[in-house]
Amino acid sequence: MNRPGVPVALDRVPIRVRRRMDIESIEVRHRYGNAFHLKDPVALKYYRLRPDEYLIWSHLDSKKSLEELRDIYRGEFPSSTLRAADVNALLLKLHQSGLTVSNDGGQANPLLKRKRKGQKQRLGELASSFLFMKFPGIDPRWILDCLLPWFRPLLSPLGVILWGMFLVGSLGLFVSQYHSVFVPEFPTLDQWLTLDSVVLLMGVLAATKCLHELGHGLMCRFFGAHCRAIGPMLLVFTPALYCDTSDSWMLADRRQRALIGLAGILAELTVAALATWIWALTGEGILHSIAMKTMVVCGVSTVFFNLNPLLRYDGYYVLADLWDQPNLTSRSRSLIGFLARRWFLGDRSSVQPEFMHTSFVETAMLVTYGVAAAIYRWALTVVILFLVLTLFRELALDALAHIIISLTVVTMLFQMIRGPRRSFLNPASRYRIRPARAAFSLVLVSLVV
Repeated sequence: MNRPGVPVALDRVPIRVRRRMDIESIEVRHRYGNAFHLKDPVALKYYRLRPDEYLIWSHLDSKKSLEELRDIYRGEFPSSTLRAADVNALLLKLHQSGLTVSNDGGQANPLLKRKRKGQKQRLGELASSFLFMKFPGIDPRWILDCLLPWFRPLLSPLGVILWGMFLVGSLGLFVSQYHSVFVPEFPTLDQWLTLDSVVLLMGVLAATKCLHELGHGLMCRFFGAHCRAIGPMLLVFTPALYCDTSDSWMLADRRQRALIGLAGILAELTVAALATWIWALTGEGILHSIAMKTMVVCGVSTVFFNLNPLLRYDGYYVLADLWDQPNLTSRSRSLIGFLARRWFLGDRSSVQPEFMHTSFVETAMLVTYGVAAAIYRWALTVVILFLVLTLFRELALDALAHIIISLTVVTMLFQMIRGPRRSFLNPASRYRIRPARAAFSLVLVSLVV
């Protein structure tokens, strides 16, 4: 049966695009339906497709026509319709993501353009996160496989019980000596910012972060996922280690993914517990000072960074898996952007498919999370920049501190306006805006500011 507006020849001509046979895929269950996670083993990138998108992708063999794809789609989703424009948009999305290849010639220029776009994107990410810079790493499989036999007994029932008792005992020891010993010994801000103290603190931070990342890698290998890379990074100009566990996306059980996210935090808690006993059993000296700084570093970094879901660190991924909200940040931003366009600009577009089944409570939670995360990131950046400015003034490097602060603020502002700018430059988005509502919102914002 032919569709109006689609020529018969085009409707029945084979689509000269086929799926890549080396792409790995796995089905993951969510509350509102299943999804498929895809892994590109060459580019080491991961993608998430809805079941209907996966159905079309899985049948791309450069032989089927548009009409045949629609028949397959109607067989699996009889209550839905598939327009030619929908297929073309999906094919473009899949091809731009590198999940398909074309049998036609002239593919060199699009591939080169995609490569350059990726390079620009990576440079933009590097410029916007130079306080947390990552460098190329190595494949750590052989290291992790050597350490895994020593790590595995800790995850046995007896190992978990003994480890929990050790943590509880360390916490009790710390609480018992908090007011009498810890508070009187705690350095003042001026003592923390001395050069000797800063160097020692950076060394402790680097060592604990290395153990933190090894925890992620070992847990990842324990569940059978591959740790792609371990390499050096600069965490606020402090040498540290990072561990790329993106392959955990190919685990179907979200509880396993959550445990991989928690592994680094658990490693730091173990280090903090061990440091507590060393601090309590030693007198004044370098070992005593290192133990105290280790306790502080592990505690502060765990609460304000790793366990905090408002930053895209361990707590964020654990929350996303336990809440069953894949791409939590992008979903919250997308929802906030959609609601802002509808309320303040009168955007008449329909609700996006990913939010069709979102309840009022869940919508409120996503919006609250997105707003809180944005405020927290700005506040934390201000605190970090203040500490950088204070430290660099001690080293008579005021000019360099001002450059760092300016670059950070400019890149964060650019990240904020990039989405609205892209929307306004899109003619289809501009068409859906109601001028009267936009003018009223502009006046209201002007009065508030």
